[in-house]
Amino acid sequence: MTKFMHAAISPPVRGTVEVIAGLNRMRIPSADTNGALAVMEMIVPRDEGQPRHIHALEDAFLHVLKGKFGFWCADEYVELDQGGCIAPPRNVPHQIRNVGNSTGRLLVVVTPGGSENFYPALAKTPSSKTADVSAIAAEFGVSFRPAVQSAIN
Repeated sequence: MTKFMHAAISPPVRGTVEVIAGLNRMRIPSADTNGALAVMEMIVPRDEGQPRHIHALEDAFLHVLKGKFGFWCADEYVELDQGGCIAPPRNVPHQIRNVGNSTGRLLVVVTPGGSENFYPALAKTPSSKTADVSAIAAEFGVSFRPAVQSAIN
């Protein structure tokens, strides 16, 4: 990876991809940072979120821009309101759910970048079968785990 030497800038509106649980707006793709990091904005409807999963290739940082989210990281659970942050490390299972009363927004940074390309790849797949989604996720070093039971209640 070459050095990240120039500012990466995101206009107010950049590409948005519909995902399993809401929308993912690309803010700064890893291509703009020589792979150093990627920044995304997730727009998550009430009672939606990401299933329990593991990132094998990157660390993540999530900042609640709007709403209230429940985060499961390993065996810990925390609810964070607007302004709260969490940084689940790579190789640790985590799960995210909007537990607020309205659509919420998260700013997500992954380092190194690359996994942000999972969402466009998934959007191009006509199938929503678990095996197909899991195969695409595996290409980006992401694997799914059984949900935390309290996460779905």
